Amino acid sequence: MTTPINISVLGKSGVGKTSALIAMFNHFQSDFFEGFNLRFAFDPTTGKLISEERNRLISSLEKGTLDHTYGIRPTQDIVRYKVQLGRKGENFTPLHIEFIDYPGSWLTGTAAEQSNVKDIISSSKVLIIPIDSALLMETDNDLSANEILAALKDIYSEQAGPRMIVLAPVKSEKYYEPDNSSHQGKAYYSLIKRVQEKYEGIISFLTSKHLNRTTSLVITPIQTLGSCKLLYFSSSEDAPQTPVFVVTQRGVYAPKHAEQPLLSILSFLFKDQYEEQNKGFKGILRRFKGDSKYLKTTSEELSQFGSSYDEMKFSPYSYISHF
Repeated sequence: MTTPINISVLGKSGVGKTSALIAMFNHFQSDFFEGFNLRFAFDPTTGKLISEERNRLISSLEKGTLDHTYGIRPTQDIVRYKVQLGRKGENFTPLHIEFIDYPGSWLTGTAAEQSNVKDIISSSKVLIIPIDSALLMETDNDLSANEILAALKDIYSEQAGPRMIVLAPVKSEKYYEPDNSSHQGKAYYSLIKRVQEKYEGIISFLTSKHLNRTTSLVITPIQTLGSCKLLYFSSSEDAPQTPVFVVTQRGVYAPKHAEQPLLSILSFLFKDQYEEQNKGFKGILRRFKGDSKYLKTTSEELSQFGSSYDEMKFSPYSYISHF
């Protein structure tokens, strides 16, 4: 049985982990990757779960306003979204990818829950860290940056091997205008700068000397719904500042820019698989026969296409792009 490649999300409850994943899966089900001759297949359980979560998001957009939960139920246990990734016309075993979601409360929960988080991250080739753009830009709220840094230090300080970390500002509709003639507008640069300021400790750690040869770091915002904008903040005893969004197109689910982290992630995974398959004596034979060349070619094609996005800056391997 093929060992799956794990991709996990890390963040507190309500930050937008699940909705970010659903936005990304939306591109798997579109024709966006047709030009790369890639094909994707969800297992039946995953397909049903994605459909259910997507329908909840659409239902939430039937209202005039919505809060940060977006109609998504808090994750109660580990959820694995299973995807098979293949390349049309190539005779090779598909990559088995599992996107792993889990309760955000585990980040600061019991010792057993935190141990579960550590195990999940340790087993993951890619780690996605969603960032609540509204809270990041408009408040001084705790964004769990210290807890996330502590978890990363606990895991990556002793772990070798290539890893990719994606810092993904979500709910970024107010700050990331796709229809603007200048995609990289002032609000966008302010968002990226704020990420670099608030997550300076995480960025410094991941780009430190002992990690920078094996760690790729990406900052790429996502419009999680695409048809709403930040309106105001509500307050309660349980949640002092909760963002409330106005729906600009009722019932229209149109996430934007979720393909950008996917381009980076898939490029990284294909390159990693190419390097894995070319190790040792068998690797020499594969290189001689050209059996794994398609992995390198696909990685380069995805990377080149991603670089064509003015608003997408990422480091191919070991350093962070500066904005």
